[in-house]
Amino acid sequence: MKFITTLALLATSSLALAEEKWIDLFNGKDLTGWTVNAKVPFKDPESQKLEDIFQVRDGVIQVYPGMENGTNQEPAVLVSDRSFSKYRLQVEYRWLKNRFQPRVKANRDSGILVHCHTYFNVWPASIEMQLGDGKPGQPYVAGDLWVLGKTRTDSPREGKFYKKGAPLMQRGGDGKDWSLRSNFTPVHADKPNGEWNLAELYVDEEKSVKMYLNGQLVNEVFNTEYLTKDKEWKPLKEGRITLQAEWAALEFRSVKVLDQSK
Repeated sequence: MKFITTLALLATSSLALAEEKWIDLFNGKDLTGWTVNAKVPFKDPESQKLEDIFQVRDGVIQVYPGMENGTNQEPAVLVSDRSFSKYRLQVEYRWLKNRFQPRVKANRDSGILVHCHTYFNVWPASIEMQLGDGKPGQPYVAGDLWVLGKTRTDSPREGKFYKKGAPLMQRGGDGKDWSLRSNFTPVHADKPNGEWNLAELYVDEEKSVKMYLNGQLVNEVFNTEYLTKDKEWKPLKEGRITLQAEWAALEFRSVKVLDQSK
């Protein structure tokens, strides 16, 4: 009995240690730990000001809060001040009603970007898990992969779609050919608009990034590299985390990391 009790205590202690590593990147009150970036100056002087595109209201991060449906708005990003290497990322989000020019009639669009390593304005060089409300085969589907900037990686691919266990195909590159940048998901795992979704990314340095939506594996990549200023491809082991604003209103209510680096 004493031995069993000791094992139980050790298990409880180990669990507590694991839980202590969770880091709330969003404190529910303000955007401490984040920086808002965009291409400036904005083309439309009537669009929302850069500092107002992401606002904390009622304990959530609102994107384009208070903006009238159909108005001209600008894209922007919310970039973490910290970089991470080996971790589990959880992001809760939901879509709101309003969409903005020039995509007022398009599927909704945003994204979670990891391993962001250069160009922190609108679309930083990184690995992106697309967030969207399209259906597989349409533009802007939650779980689509985009490889941005001078970044490359390998992903299991059959035709244009991700398929677990399929031959690996290189995605990304030097930024010149956009047809090489995507690997679309065949999975429709997002909930109806207005309901909360849970996106999870398991990031293991340059080795892999596995993307889940509401518990379903939707995409994955392996062997991620970046192009240095000396034109050498090197392993991309770490980077910042970025959330996008791309002409559609949404909310983020939880952004947290389980740091698994040594």
